[in-house]
Amino acid sequence: MGLTNINHQKITNSMIKVQESLLKNPYYLFNDKKATPVTYFNLNTTKSTLDEALSIPYKNLGEDSPLRFNIIHDLYIYGIDRAAMSLENGEFGLESGEISGDAYILPDTINPYPGDYFIIDMIKQKYLFRVIDVSSDTFNNGANYWKLSYKLDRLDADDSAIKKLVVEEFKFNSSTVGSNYKSVVKKTKWDLASTLDDLSVMLKVFYRSLFFNEFVQTYTCIRLYFVCKCNQISDYFYDPYLIDFMIKNKIMENSGEGNYHYLSHKTMRDYEFPIRYTRTIWRMIETKNIDMVDNCIIRSGATLIDDPGCIFNTRFERYYQLNYLAEPIFGEVLHDIPIVDQNLLIYIKNKTIFKATEENAIYNIIVKYMNDMEYTIDDIAPLERINENFNSDIYYFLIPILIYCVDSKIKELLS
Repeated sequence: MGLTNINHQKITNSMIKVQESLLKNPYYLFNDKKATPVTYFNLNTTKSTLDEALSIPYKNLGEDSPLRFNIIHDLYIYGIDRAAMSLENGEFGLESGEISGDAYILPDTINPYPGDYFIIDMIKQKYLFRVIDVSSDTFNNGANYWKLSYKLDRLDADDSAIKKLVVEEFKFNSSTVGSNYKSVVKKTKWDLASTLDDLSVMLKVFYRSLFFNEFVQTYTCIRLYFVCKCNQISDYFYDPYLIDFMIKNKIMENSGEGNYHYLSHKTMRDYEFPIRYTRTIWRMIETKNIDMVDNCIIRSGATLIDDPGCIFNTRFERYYQLNYLAEPIFGEVLHDIPIVDQNLLIYIKNKTIFKATEENAIYNIIVKYMNDMEYTIDDIAPLERINENFNSDIYYFLIPILIYCVDSKIKELLS
Protein backbone atom coordinates (compact mmCIF):
# COMPACT_ATOMS: atom_id res chain seq x y z
CA MET A 1 0.00 0.00 0.00
CA GLY A 2 1.15 3.55 -0.71
CA LEU A 3 0.29 6.91 0.77
CA THR A 4 -3.43 6.27 0.31
CA ASN A 5 -3.44 3.41 2.83
CA ILE A 6 -6.35 4.17 5.21
CA ASN A 7 -6.30 0.92 7.20
CA HIS A 8 -4.87 2.71 10.25
CA GLN A 9 -7.62 5.31 10.04
CA LYS A 10 -10.30 2.60 9.80
CA ILE A 11 -8.89 0.77 12.82
CA THR A 12 -8.76 4.01 14.82
CA ASN A 13 -12.35 4.91 13.90
CA SER A 14 -13.47 1.39 14.80
CA MET A 15 -11.84 1.65 18.23
CA ILE A 16 -13.52 5.01 18.81
CA LYS A 17 -16.91 3.49 17.99
CA VAL A 18 -16.25 0.69 20.44
CA GLN A 19 -15.50 3.22 23.17
CA GLU A 20 -18.67 5.15 22.29
CA SER A 21 -20.76 1.99 22.55
CA LEU A 22 -19.23 1.29 25.97
CA LEU A 23 -20.39 4.68 27.17
CA LYS A 24 -23.96 3.67 26.35
CA ASN A 25 -23.67 0.65 28.63
CA PRO A 26 -25.48 1.51 31.90
CA TYR A 27 -22.74 -0.27 33.87
CA TYR A 28 -19.77 1.44 32.18
CA LEU A 29 -19.29 4.21 34.75
CA PHE A 30 -19.27 1.67 37.58
CA ASN A 31 -16.87 -0.95 36.17
CA ASP A 32 -14.09 0.09 38.56
CA LYS A 33 -16.36 0.47 41.57
CA LYS A 34 -17.64 -2.17 43.95
CA ALA A 35 -21.38 -2.74 44.20
CA THR A 36 -22.81 -2.73 47.71
CA PRO A 37 -26.35 -4.05 48.25
CA VAL A 38 -28.26 -1.82 50.65
CA THR A 39 -31.74 -1.41 52.05
CA TYR A 40 -32.70 1.95 50.63
CA PHE A 41 -35.41 4.26 51.98
CA ASN A 42 -36.46 6.50 49.10
CA LEU A 43 -38.50 9.57 50.04
CA ASN A 44 -42.10 9.29 48.87
CA THR A 45 -42.62 12.93 47.88
CA THR A 46 -46.37 12.60 47.30
CA LYS A 47 -47.08 11.26 50.81
CA SER A 48 -44.49 13.25 52.77
CA THR A 49 -44.83 16.74 54.17
CA LEU A 50 -41.88 18.83 52.99
CA ASP A 51 -40.65 22.29 53.91
CA GLU A 52 -42.90 24.49 51.78
CA ALA A 53 -40.19 27.06 51.08
CA LEU A 54 -37.28 24.75 50.27
CA SER A 55 -39.14 21.56 49.28
CA ILE A 56 -36.84 19.53 51.49
CA PRO A 57 -37.82 17.08 54.24
CA TYR A 58 -37.78 17.80 57.92
CA LYS A 59 -35.16 15.76 59.76
CA ASN A 60 -37.45 13.69 61.91
CA LEU A 61 -37.87 9.90 62.02
CA GLY A 62 -40.03 9.73 65.14
CA GLU A 63 -43.64 8.64 65.51
CA ASP A 64 -44.92 12.07 64.49
CA SER A 65 -42.63 12.34 61.50
CA PRO A 66 -44.21 13.92 58.39
CA LEU A 67 -41.97 11.75 56.19
CA ARG A 68 -42.98 8.66 54.28
CA PHE A 69 -40.64 6.32 52.42
CA ASN A 70 -40.57 3.63 49.78
CA ILE A 71 -38.26 0.82 50.85
CA ILE A 72 -36.14 -0.82 48.12
CA HIS A 73 -34.56 -4.13 49.06
CA ASP A 74 -31.09 -5.07 47.74
CA LEU A 75 -30.51 -1.85 45.78
CA TYR A 76 -26.98 -1.64 44.37
CA ILE A 77 -24.98 1.46 45.30
CA TYR A 78 -21.56 1.82 43.68
CA GLY A 79 -18.37 3.32 45.09
CA ILE A 80 -19.34 3.02 48.75
CA ASP A 81 -16.53 0.63 49.65
CA ARG A 82 -14.58 3.35 51.46
CA ALA A 83 -15.98 6.23 53.51
CA ALA A 84 -14.00 9.35 54.36
CA MET A 85 -13.46 10.22 58.01
CA SER A 86 -12.20 13.70 58.85
CA LEU A 87 -9.79 14.18 61.78
CA GLU A 88 -9.67 17.45 63.71
CA ASN A 89 -7.34 18.68 66.47
CA GLY A 90 -9.73 19.27 69.36
CA GLU A 91 -9.46 19.99 73.07
CA PHE A 92 -8.42 16.45 73.88
CA GLY A 93 -6.22 15.85 70.84
CA LEU A 94 -7.30 14.30 67.54
CA GLU A 95 -11.07 13.87 67.23
CA SER A 96 -12.91 12.15 64.43
CA GLY A 97 -15.52 14.06 62.49
CA GLU A 98 -18.48 12.69 60.60
CA ILE A 99 -18.14 9.66 58.33
CA SER A 100 -19.16 10.70 54.83
CA GLY A 101 -18.54 9.93 51.18
CA ASP A 102 -19.89 9.80 47.65
CA ALA A 103 -21.63 6.96 45.81
CA TYR A 104 -23.46 6.27 42.56
CA ILE A 105 -26.80 4.74 41.62
CA LEU A 106 -27.44 2.94 38.33
CA PRO A 107 -29.44 4.61 35.55
CA ASP A 108 -33.17 3.94 35.21
CA THR A 109 -33.61 2.65 38.75
CA ILE A 110 -34.85 5.27 41.25
CA ASN A 111 -34.85 9.05 41.68
CA PRO A 112 -32.94 9.71 44.90
CA TYR A 113 -33.57 12.79 47.04
CA PRO A 114 -31.71 14.59 49.81
CA GLY A 115 -33.20 13.16 52.97
CA ASP A 116 -33.18 9.56 51.74
CA TYR A 117 -31.66 6.94 54.02
CA PHE A 118 -29.96 3.62 53.41
CA ILE A 119 -28.75 0.82 55.64
CA ILE A 120 -25.68 -1.30 55.11
CA ASP A 121 -26.02 -4.63 56.85
CA MET A 122 -22.68 -5.59 58.32
CA ILE A 123 -21.83 -8.77 60.16
CA LYS A 124 -22.32 -7.38 63.66
CA GLN A 125 -24.20 -4.11 63.31
CA LYS A 126 -26.23 -1.89 61.01
CA TYR A 127 -25.10 1.46 59.67
CA LEU A 128 -27.77 4.02 58.82
CA PHE A 129 -26.65 6.70 56.35
CA ARG A 130 -28.49 9.83 55.29
CA VAL A 131 -28.27 11.29 51.78
CA ILE A 132 -27.35 14.97 52.05
CA ASP A 133 -26.93 15.90 48.38
CA VAL A 134 -27.89 14.50 44.98
CA SER A 135 -26.61 15.44 41.51
CA SER A 136 -27.21 13.83 38.13
CA ASP A 137 -25.57 13.53 34.74
CA THR A 138 -26.65 11.94 31.48
CA PHE A 139 -25.09 9.34 29.18
CA ASN A 140 -25.13 9.73 25.40
CA ASN A 141 -28.12 7.41 25.21
CA GLY A 142 -30.18 9.66 27.51
CA ALA A 143 -29.96 7.48 30.63
CA ASN A 144 -29.44 9.37 33.88
CA TYR A 145 -27.08 8.28 36.61
CA TRP A 146 -27.02 9.73 40.11
CA LYS A 147 -24.20 10.80 42.39
CA LEU A 148 -25.01 10.83 46.10
CA SER A 149 -23.27 12.55 48.94
CA TYR A 150 -23.99 10.83 52.23
CA LYS A 151 -22.97 10.81 55.86
CA LEU A 152 -23.38 8.41 58.73
CA ASP A 153 -26.57 9.19 60.65
CA ARG A 154 -26.28 6.61 63.37
CA LEU A 155 -24.30 3.51 64.22
CA ASP A 156 -25.86 0.18 65.22
CA ALA A 157 -29.18 1.68 64.17
CA ASP A 158 -32.57 0.37 65.16
CA ASP A 159 -34.46 0.45 61.85
CA SER A 160 -37.87 -0.15 63.40
CA ALA A 161 -38.59 3.60 63.58
CA ILE A 162 -37.92 4.30 59.92
CA LYS A 163 -39.69 1.11 58.81
CA LYS A 164 -42.87 2.42 60.45
CA LEU A 165 -42.74 5.27 57.92
CA VAL A 166 -42.63 2.92 54.90
CA VAL A 167 -45.70 3.14 52.65
CA GLU A 168 -44.59 0.98 49.69
CA GLU A 169 -42.15 -1.91 49.33
CA PHE A 170 -40.00 -2.63 46.26
CA LYS A 171 -37.33 -5.08 45.10
CA PHE A 172 -34.27 -4.25 42.96
CA ASN A 173 -33.28 -6.65 40.17
CA SER A 174 -29.87 -5.86 38.68
CA SER A 175 -30.29 -8.23 35.71
CA THR A 176 -32.93 -6.02 34.07
CA VAL A 177 -31.02 -2.72 34.27
CA GLY A 178 -30.71 -1.24 30.79
CA SER A 179 -33.40 -3.56 29.36
CA ASN A 180 -37.05 -2.98 28.51
CA TYR A 181 -38.07 -4.27 31.93
CA LYS A 182 -38.17 -2.43 35.23
CA SER A 183 -35.26 -2.97 37.58
CA VAL A 184 -37.26 -1.78 40.60
CA VAL A 185 -40.66 -3.43 41.01
CA LYS A 186 -43.18 -3.70 43.83
CA LYS A 187 -42.30 -6.45 46.26
CA THR A 188 -45.65 -8.20 45.82
CA LYS A 189 -45.14 -8.29 42.05
CA TRP A 190 -41.55 -9.46 42.46
CA ASP A 191 -42.55 -12.30 44.78
CA LEU A 192 -45.22 -13.49 42.33
CA ALA A 193 -42.83 -13.13 39.36
CA SER A 194 -40.17 -15.15 41.22
CA THR A 195 -42.65 -17.91 42.02
CA LEU A 196 -43.86 -17.97 38.41
CA ASP A 197 -40.29 -18.03 37.14
CA ASP A 198 -39.53 -21.10 39.25
CA LEU A 199 -42.72 -22.68 37.90
CA SER A 200 -41.72 -21.86 34.32
CA VAL A 201 -38.29 -23.45 34.73
CA MET A 202 -39.90 -26.54 36.29
CA LEU A 203 -42.36 -26.90 33.38
CA LYS A 204 -39.57 -26.51 30.81
CA VAL A 205 -37.41 -29.15 32.51
CA PHE A 206 -40.38 -31.52 32.77
CA TYR A 207 -41.41 -30.96 29.17
CA ARG A 208 -37.96 -31.67 27.82
CA SER A 209 -37.57 -34.81 29.91
CA LEU A 210 -41.01 -36.09 28.87
CA PHE A 211 -41.10 -35.26 25.17
CA PHE A 212 -37.66 -34.42 23.76
CA ASN A 213 -36.64 -37.18 21.37
CA GLU A 214 -32.85 -37.44 21.34
CA PHE A 215 -32.87 -39.61 18.19
CA VAL A 216 -34.45 -36.90 16.03
CA GLN A 217 -33.51 -33.85 18.16
CA THR A 218 -37.02 -32.46 18.46
CA TYR A 219 -40.23 -32.88 20.45
CA THR A 220 -42.49 -35.81 19.61
CA CYS A 221 -45.20 -37.79 21.36
CA ILE A 222 -46.78 -41.23 21.25
CA ARG A 223 -50.50 -41.71 20.74
CA LEU A 224 -50.91 -44.36 23.44
CA TYR A 225 -54.61 -44.88 22.72
CA PHE A 226 -53.95 -45.46 19.03
CA VAL A 227 -51.06 -47.87 19.71
CA CYS A 228 -53.09 -49.99 22.13
CA LYS A 229 -56.22 -50.01 19.99
CA CYS A 230 -54.46 -51.09 16.81
CA ASN A 231 -52.01 -53.42 18.54
CA GLN A 232 -49.08 -51.77 16.79
CA ILE A 233 -45.57 -50.78 17.77
CA SER A 234 -45.08 -47.29 19.15
CA ASP A 235 -45.56 -44.72 16.40
CA TYR A 236 -44.37 -41.17 17.02
CA PHE A 237 -46.18 -37.97 16.17
CA TYR A 238 -44.58 -34.65 15.29
CA ASP A 239 -46.39 -31.30 15.22
CA PRO A 240 -44.70 -28.59 13.06
CA TYR A 241 -47.26 -25.99 14.20
CA LEU A 242 -46.39 -26.58 17.83
CA ILE A 243 -42.68 -26.39 16.97
CA ASP A 244 -43.25 -23.11 15.12
CA PHE A 245 -45.03 -21.74 18.17
CA MET A 246 -42.16 -22.81 20.42
CA ILE A 247 -39.48 -21.31 18.15
CA LYS A 248 -41.20 -17.95 17.62
CA ASN A 249 -41.97 -17.47 21.30
CA LYS A 250 -38.72 -18.95 22.65
CA ILE A 251 -40.67 -21.34 24.83
CA MET A 252 -37.66 -23.39 25.93
CA GLU A 253 -35.29 -20.51 26.69
CA ASN A 254 -34.01 -20.08 30.26
CA SER A 255 -34.87 -23.62 31.21
CA GLY A 256 -32.32 -23.57 34.00
CA GLU A 257 -30.34 -26.54 32.67
CA GLY A 258 -27.39 -24.45 31.52
CA ASN A 259 -27.09 -26.28 28.19
CA TYR A 260 -27.59 -24.67 24.80
CA HIS A 261 -30.87 -25.89 23.37
CA TYR A 262 -31.38 -25.36 19.65
CA LEU A 263 -34.82 -26.06 18.20
CA SER A 264 -35.63 -26.07 14.50
CA HIS A 265 -38.14 -27.47 12.01
CA LYS A 266 -37.37 -31.04 10.97
CA THR A 267 -39.67 -31.26 7.94
CA MET A 268 -40.40 -29.07 4.93
CA ARG A 269 -43.40 -26.79 5.41
CA ASP A 270 -45.77 -26.35 2.49
CA TYR A 271 -46.79 -22.95 1.13
CA GLU A 272 -50.09 -23.07 3.04
CA PHE A 273 -48.37 -23.46 6.40
CA PRO A 274 -48.22 -19.73 7.37
CA ILE A 275 -51.88 -19.23 6.36
CA ARG A 276 -53.10 -22.28 8.21
CA TYR A 277 -51.09 -21.31 11.30
CA THR A 278 -53.11 -18.11 11.65
CA ARG A 279 -56.24 -20.23 12.24
CA THR A 280 -54.74 -22.52 14.90
CA ILE A 281 -55.04 -22.37 18.67
CA TRP A 282 -51.36 -21.39 18.77
CA ARG A 283 -52.14 -18.12 17.02
CA MET A 284 -55.12 -17.53 19.29
CA ILE A 285 -52.86 -17.86 22.35
CA GLU A 286 -50.18 -15.59 20.84
CA THR A 287 -52.62 -12.81 20.00
CA LYS A 288 -54.84 -13.34 23.06
CA ASN A 289 -57.76 -13.11 20.68
CA ILE A 290 -60.94 -14.31 22.39
CA ASP A 291 -62.85 -13.91 19.09
CA MET A 292 -60.98 -16.94 17.71
CA VAL A 293 -62.36 -19.26 20.39
CA ASP A 294 -65.29 -20.43 18.27
CA ASN A 295 -63.38 -21.19 15.07
CA CYS A 296 -59.70 -21.86 15.81
CA ILE A 297 -58.30 -25.26 14.74
CA ILE A 298 -57.92 -27.62 17.70
CA ARG A 299 -57.98 -31.00 15.90
CA SER A 300 -55.76 -32.51 13.23
CA GLY A 301 -55.03 -35.45 11.04
CA ALA A 302 -51.63 -37.14 10.68
CA THR A 303 -49.68 -38.39 7.66
CA LEU A 304 -46.62 -40.63 7.48
CA ILE A 305 -43.37 -38.69 7.08
CA ASP A 306 -41.71 -40.27 4.04
CA ASP A 307 -39.33 -37.52 2.95
CA PRO A 308 -35.98 -39.29 2.40
CA GLY A 309 -34.09 -36.09 3.13
CA CYS A 310 -35.31 -35.52 6.69
CA ILE A 311 -33.98 -36.92 9.93
CA PHE A 312 -37.11 -38.98 10.64
CA ASN A 313 -36.28 -41.38 7.81
CA THR A 314 -32.99 -42.30 9.47
CA ARG A 315 -34.96 -44.11 12.17
CA PHE A 316 -36.59 -47.53 12.08
CA GLU A 317 -39.69 -46.40 14.01
CA ARG A 318 -42.41 -44.58 12.09
CA TYR A 319 -43.09 -40.87 12.45
CA TYR A 320 -46.30 -39.06 11.52
CA GLN A 321 -46.80 -35.35 11.03
CA LEU A 322 -49.87 -33.40 12.08
CA ASN A 323 -51.37 -31.31 9.27
CA TYR A 324 -54.21 -29.34 10.95
CA LEU A 325 -56.53 -29.99 8.02
CA ALA A 326 -60.28 -29.98 8.51
CA GLU A 327 -60.90 -33.00 6.28
CA PRO A 328 -59.07 -36.34 6.05
CA ILE A 329 -56.57 -36.68 3.21
CA PHE A 330 -55.07 -39.69 1.43
CA GLY A 331 -52.39 -41.43 3.47
CA GLU A 332 -53.66 -40.41 6.88
CA VAL A 333 -53.51 -43.16 9.48
CA LEU A 334 -55.46 -41.22 12.01
CA HIS A 335 -57.84 -38.31 11.82
CA ASP A 336 -59.38 -36.01 14.38
CA ILE A 337 -56.47 -35.95 16.83
CA PRO A 338 -57.33 -33.49 19.65
CA ILE A 339 -54.77 -30.74 20.19
CA VAL A 340 -56.49 -29.50 23.34
CA ASP A 341 -59.63 -30.41 25.20
CA GLN A 342 -62.64 -28.83 23.51
CA ASN A 343 -63.84 -27.78 26.95
CA LEU A 344 -60.81 -25.49 27.36
CA LEU A 345 -62.25 -23.10 24.77
CA ILE A 346 -65.56 -23.10 26.63
CA TYR A 347 -63.74 -22.35 29.90
CA ILE A 348 -61.91 -19.44 28.23
CA LYS A 349 -65.10 -18.03 26.75
CA ASN A 350 -67.07 -18.33 29.99
CA LYS A 351 -64.16 -17.34 32.28
CA THR A 352 -64.61 -20.57 34.21
CA ILE A 353 -62.22 -20.95 37.15
CA PHE A 354 -61.84 -24.23 39.06
CA LYS A 355 -60.85 -24.86 42.65
CA ALA A 356 -57.18 -25.79 43.13
CA THR A 357 -58.14 -29.32 44.15
CA GLU A 358 -60.14 -30.01 40.99
CA GLU A 359 -58.60 -31.88 38.05
CA ASN A 360 -59.39 -29.10 35.56
CA ALA A 361 -57.68 -26.47 37.75
CA ILE A 362 -54.65 -26.90 35.50
CA TYR A 363 -56.53 -24.78 32.93
CA ASN A 364 -56.94 -21.79 35.27
CA ILE A 365 -53.64 -20.22 34.20
CA ILE A 366 -54.72 -20.24 30.54
CA VAL A 367 -58.24 -18.98 31.26
CA LYS A 368 -56.90 -16.11 33.37
CA TYR A 369 -54.22 -15.21 30.83
CA MET A 370 -56.72 -15.01 27.96
CA ASN A 371 -59.13 -12.90 30.04
CA ASP A 372 -56.54 -10.61 31.69
CA MET A 373 -57.37 -11.89 35.15
CA GLU A 374 -54.94 -11.78 38.09
CA TYR A 375 -52.97 -14.91 38.99
CA THR A 376 -52.91 -16.24 42.54
CA ILE A 377 -50.91 -18.89 44.40
CA ASP A 378 -53.92 -21.23 44.05
CA ASP A 379 -53.38 -21.20 40.27
CA ILE A 380 -49.80 -22.41 40.66
CA ALA A 381 -50.45 -25.44 42.88
CA PRO A 382 -52.15 -27.61 40.17
CA LEU A 383 -49.19 -27.12 37.82
CA GLU A 384 -46.75 -28.22 40.51
CA ARG A 385 -48.51 -31.59 40.55
CA ILE A 386 -47.30 -32.38 37.01
CA ASN A 387 -44.92 -35.36 37.14
CA GLU A 388 -43.42 -38.15 35.00
CA ASN A 389 -46.84 -39.77 34.63
CA PHE A 390 -48.09 -36.76 32.62
CA ASN A 391 -46.56 -38.11 29.40
CA SER A 392 -49.74 -38.43 27.35
CA ASP A 393 -50.13 -36.57 24.07
CA ILE A 394 -52.50 -34.08 25.74
CA TYR A 395 -49.59 -32.66 27.75
CA TYR A 396 -47.43 -32.63 24.64
CA PHE A 397 -49.63 -29.75 23.48
CA LEU A 398 -50.77 -28.31 26.82
CA ILE A 399 -47.46 -27.69 28.63
CA PRO A 400 -46.05 -25.25 25.99
CA ILE A 401 -49.27 -23.22 26.27
CA LEU A 402 -48.90 -23.15 30.06
CA ILE A 403 -45.25 -22.05 29.74
CA TYR A 404 -46.22 -19.27 27.34
CA CYS A 405 -48.94 -17.97 29.68
CA VAL A 406 -46.63 -18.07 32.71
CA ASP A 407 -43.72 -16.36 30.90
CA SER A 408 -46.05 -13.68 29.51
CA LYS A 409 -47.30 -12.92 33.02
CA ILE A 410 -43.72 -12.62 34.30
CA LYS A 411 -42.91 -10.10 31.58
CA GLU A 412 -46.06 -8.17 32.43
CA LEU A 413 -45.15 -8.05 36.14
CA LEU A 414 -41.64 -6.78 35.38
CA SER A 415 -42.72 -4.21 32.77
